[in-house]
Amino acid sequence: MESVLITTNTNNRIDFINDYALNLLGYRREEIIAKPLDIIFILNKPKNISLEKFIKNEFIQEKREFYRTKNNKNIPMLVSAFILYGEKNKKVLFTAHKILTTQHKISKIKSSGRNLKKYQKLKLFKAIADKIHYGIVVTNLTGRIKYVNPYYANVHGYRQKELLGEKMSVFHTNKQIKDYKEKYHIWFKTGYLREDKIYHKRKDGTTFPMFMNGVIIKNKLAKPVYLAYFAIDITEKVNTENDLKKSGEWMDLALKCGDLGIWNWNIKTDRITFNDTSLKMLGYIGDKNISYYTLWENLVHPDDKGKLKQTIMRHLKSKKYFFSIELRIHTGSGEWKWILYRGKVMKRNSNGEALSVSGTQLDITELKQTEEQLKASLMEKDVLLRELHHRVKNNLQLIISMLNMQMRQIENNETKDILIDLKNRIYSMAVVHENLYESDNFTKINFTRYIKKLITAIFSSYKIDQKRVEFNIKADNIELGIEESIYSGLIINE
Repeated sequence: MESVLITTNTNNRIDFINDYALNLLGYRREEIIAKPLDIIFILNKPKNISLEKFIKNEFIQEKREFYRTKNNKNIPMLVSAFILYGEKNKKVLFTAHKILTTQHKISKIKSSGRNLKKYQKLKLFKAIADKIHYGIVVTNLTGRIKYVNPYYANVHGYRQKELLGEKMSVFHTNKQIKDYKEKYHIWFKTGYLREDKIYHKRKDGTTFPMFMNGVIIKNKLAKPVYLAYFAIDITEKVNTENDLKKSGEWMDLALKCGDLGIWNWNIKTDRITFNDTSLKMLGYIGDKNISYYTLWENLVHPDDKGKLKQTIMRHLKSKKYFFSIELRIHTGSGEWKWILYRGKVMKRNSNGEALSVSGTQLDITELKQTEEQLKASLMEKDVLLRELHHRVKNNLQLIISMLNMQMRQIENNETKDILIDLKNRIYSMAVVHENLYESDNFTKINFTRYIKKLITAIFSSYKIDQKRVEFNIKADNIELGIEESIYSGLIINE
């Protein structure tokens, strides 16, 4: 029995009509192509609802309607309508049959409508499956491929046509074929193939990972007729996982070698998480007493809590890259350890408020102890150097005093002048050590101040009236070492 076949575009204009429909309605093809559908057919649907939406909602099948011929005669028909999804656009297909009197012929019409609906479903499935970015394969029970979508064919290096009729074993190595015999047995027993990561073989022989599952398609009698496979190429995912695994291994190695602990603080829940290295460092392995920030904060030395609060608040508000702080922590063994904490905000909400902070911790107790020892050693050295310069200066002053006593007993002016010159030379050295003793720097002295003090002493030795003879120092404000200062003093003295 022939049927009326008409398709319309999205504007409800006719773009195809078969010969049977033209003869039945009395039109020539050029009279009806591109014309509105309602010149031959008015569908009973609510007003202000598009034809496409109405068909989607109603799934029109064998609905009694009237077609209007060219001479305005109404013909009763059983109408079915479907939306066809093409590659570039959508169309609406109308199929119709004349209403006959015998029940047998009406049954044939209904059967034809069901076949058309089945065909449309298959066409819709193929339209979707061909475009989806996911592998789909349908085989018969012997594993022969009846349908394969472009994605599945492409990732294996084939064209679709090459795979039709091939067995699924074309994608498997010999070892995989043996392994899958057991899986197929379970598949037929359960009705589905569970999600699994497998390695498939490409056309060029190389293998790659896929994530696959499957189902058994059964007929109305519940007998298996087809096997459907669904798969996706996970090469990029596996490579990323491997890279992350390697990075994680390197990170773990770096943390272990550096003896670094890691922690994360969830500000909203106040929960703080430490890795094993951190807990071992603090002596709280297996102890949950520091699982919250407030509990961990109780371990901080009272003298350090103020700077901790300031540092954290400043970092949360200023959005600096990271913060760094040294704290004394009361460990599980009862001792105090110096811990260097470094961290940064890892997550903020849309308002910029910090949600979580992560960072590292390092035990610097030994470093701090060494630092204190160095400070004590330097302080001791400072005392010794200061005492050394003081003693040298005193010894030189003692020599000068002895020369002064000797000069009082000498009447020979020539001899007295020699002793005065000797005394001034000794004094130039004494002034150097005196300045070093009084200075915080035990290796250098201020040259200008040294010259002024030395010349004043020379004037005094020779009893020069500074009202009659003035000295003017023109020198840069520099610092000289001990040797340079003594040599300069001797030159000035001469």
